[in-house]
Amino acid sequence: GLRLTSAEDALAAGEYALARGIAEEVLAHASIPAERVRAWIVLLDSGGQALAELDDVFPRAFADALDDPALLAPLHYRLAWRAWLVKGSAVRARDEAATAARLAAEAGDRRTEVLALTKQALAEFHTGRLEAERTLERALAVSPDPAIRFDHNGPVYLRHRNHLLHDRVEEARAELRSLTYAVRQRGAVESLFMCLYGSSQVEIFRGRCDRALDLAEQCLRLAEDSELSRGPAWCAVAFAEAAGGSLDRALTA
Repeated sequence: GLRLTSAEDALAAGEYALARGIAEEVLAHASIPAERVRAWIVLLDSGGQALAELDDVFPRAFADALDDPALLAPLHYRLAWRAWLVKGSAVRARDEAATAARLAAEAGDRRTEVLALTKQALAEFHTGRLEAERTLERALAVSPDPAIRFDHNGPVYLRHRNHLLHDRVEEARAELRSLTYAVRQRGAVESLFMCLYGSSQVEIFRGRCDRALDLAEQCLRLAEDSELSRGPAWCAVAFAEAAGGSLDRALTA
């Protein structure tokens, strides 16, 4: 248990190689299904955006999970991300997220339920489904725990994205500023990384391109100082340079 907690703490700190090493050590010796699935999840989460390289993990993790909803829910949640990032299917992502949310509710796993409902809402927004707003409200209502609500894949981050979608720029900025403060207090590196990414986009919408460029550079430096996937950081730099910098630098990014 303590080893897995330390692996999850390493993930939060952006120390992915350390997290992977601990998870692999656990998998080499553990026989308890819950511990093995937890370790598989650390391996999946330490892959960042490179989920395509971890396809072999899913069948092994599901074999350990058997029919336990508490173990199946977080795996289906990560299948939703695989559908989104690897398969490019918002429809499949929505279905996997809905399955994860249902199983998590059955198991009493509030964290996975909130994150899965948020992922479901994100996919619904992208596919124009009318229930997206209602799904987001469900995610916000499930748990008051700040560690869940303020996760970069949580409902508060998606609420700021929804504000931007409807041109409510100042509301998006206020939402994101409070979220950034919360994640700095928690020391969650990937959440801070995504807040910087989102803040850069908000400043572009506000016409504050110098500020957008600064935030995008902060995002890139944070990725370089940790083991996070750098794709979102380069994307932030490209948007900011295109809006208020150099087109050549934007194309390079």
